[in-house]
Amino acid sequence: MKERSDVRYEGDEKMKWSVVFVSAVWMILSLVIPAERVDAGRGIQVKGIDDLNHHSGKLGGYKALIIGINDYESPEIQDLETPINDAKALAKVLKEKYGFKVKLLLDREATKESVYKELRRLAASTESNDSVLIYFAGHGDLDRTYDDGWWIPADAVAGNPVTYLDNVHVQKAMRSMKARHVLLISDSCYSGTLFGKARSLPPVIDEKYYLSLYNEKSRWGMTSGNRTPVSDHGSYGHSIFAYQFLNELKNSDKAFLSTQEIYTRIAPVIANNSDQTPLCRPILNTGDQGGEFVFVSCNKKESPPVVPWTQKETIDKEIVFWQSIQNSDDPALFKAYLNAFPNGVFVPIAQRKIEGSKPKGNVAFTPVESRKSSISVQVEPTGARVAILNIDSPFEQGMRLAPGRYHLEISKTGYIRQETWVVLKAGEDKRIEVNLEPMRASVRPNPDLYEKGPPGSDEMSRDGVYVAYSNGIVKDTKTGLEWKTGPDEDTSWNDAKSWVQSLNLDGGGWRLPTMDELAGLYKEGAGDRNMTSLLKTSGWGVWSSETEGSSEAWYFFFDGGTRYPYPCNGSSALRVFAVRSGRGG
Repeated sequence: MKERSDVRYEGDEKMKWSVVFVSAVWMILSLVIPAERVDAGRGIQVKGIDDLNHHSGKLGGYKALIIGINDYESPEIQDLETPINDAKALAKVLKEKYGFKVKLLLDREATKESVYKELRRLAASTESNDSVLIYFAGHGDLDRTYDDGWWIPADAVAGNPVTYLDNVHVQKAMRSMKARHVLLISDSCYSGTLFGKARSLPPVIDEKYYLSLYNEKSRWGMTSGNRTPVSDHGSYGHSIFAYQFLNELKNSDKAFLSTQEIYTRIAPVIANNSDQTPLCRPILNTGDQGGEFVFVSCNKKESPPVVPWTQKETIDKEIVFWQSIQNSDDPALFKAYLNAFPNGVFVPIAQRKIEGSKPKGNVAFTPVESRKSSISVQVEPTGARVAILNIDSPFEQGMRLAPGRYHLEISKTGYIRQETWVVLKAGEDKRIEVNLEPMRASVRPNPDLYEKGPPGSDEMSRDGVYVAYSNGIVKDTKTGLEWKTGPDEDTSWNDAKSWVQSLNLDGGGWRLPTMDELAGLYKEGAGDRNMTSLLKTSGWGVWSSETEGSSEAWYFFFDGGTRYPYPCNGSSALRVFAVRSGRGG
């Protein structure tokens, strides 16, 4: 069984609107309002239920951007089976039954650039009465460094986040749209940090309920599996999530369907038949004002039946309770759910969670403390300082730590500081050996000489605190650091290190920069790479000296000022800079 992350789309040639199926989230829908009340920010307010239909002439436009990717360009990214079927089927039901104008992006059409352009087009062209749906079905990934997530477009390079589409860009597009409603649906893993708090269903679902949802602005998201890998296997050529979602849209005989109504019906079915638990909530920091996307059928229907207050109240409390505990590993929370809702829709899942937390067979339970790991660092020369930068406790040889990733810094006066990331597994006793390289005399900083340029070179130009010299060196007169750009071509970390070690320009003493030194170059809007224009490069990523285990190193990404690890033998869009402390003249 394959696992998927995110992406989808299909198009109407007359109206170029977009919908992206992303690791979990859907928002936007608008329901008409009489022309007498118009607010520039909220659009026309619909006063009566008779106006809440596509035939009244008062309902805003319904637009969708649907993205589906089976076929990835990179042979290292596994192809998927169902996203194209899911995307086409959704486009069909949205157009034929719910009056949408649809833009489809399928397979190799769904490049990072094309998805980004469609999102920007929606942001620029939507009007205040419109409702927009973005659907993504394809691969996705989670950025554990920044607790964020990505969609993986068709032209992505495996393992290189620079070629992915950050969930934050999708969030930004949703926030920028003038539309009344935006709904993001992601059949893929999607960053849970972008979701806000769950909202309650009302005591009664009637005409006033749908009018209220439509008239207030909304930005919602629905994801098929929260932060876990999502199954690409399902029923009748569709993913598990898409099959249930499509069924609700196709088979409903109601005039209106709200986002939460659909979610409360499909979430238990999906969870009972897979390891996925969908999530449905407003998206943080996008301008949600309490409304909700409403699907309005093109066919004339009777008004929806009133749901009894007591039944609605119970469903409401159960959904909110379940969403608050569904990702927990604490069996006590699931026992509390069973006590509160003995006949609830999530009872089978809660029972599985409790059973899964019990020790298997005759294996004795191991206390948490005994599963901790330990770490020791042997440094040559002796007497070096060792620190773990991402915890508060001072380093001690053999110190006990919980399993996880730790950022080590090793330093000693007169030697080049080293940083590295170490992964500790449960119960592992890890021993690390580090050899610090001595600084050459030319590498030691001399603050008194910061304003002086390299000996035997002429000043060519200035840019603020930066000075460029005729020998290609660029000096930061504030920090005293001197910089030299490497070959302007894709460069692996291994090749970058070799190039720096062989650089003898102006007496040598060059090294790879630290992440903090690269971050010191970053200034949003400066030059054409968010750094001084005196440093000439066409790349966005620059290698640092810091490593992640034995096979990855960190680079600084100047398109946003972020930091990522990448395989040492990878080179896509990455460059090398050399640095040294100022020599003076």
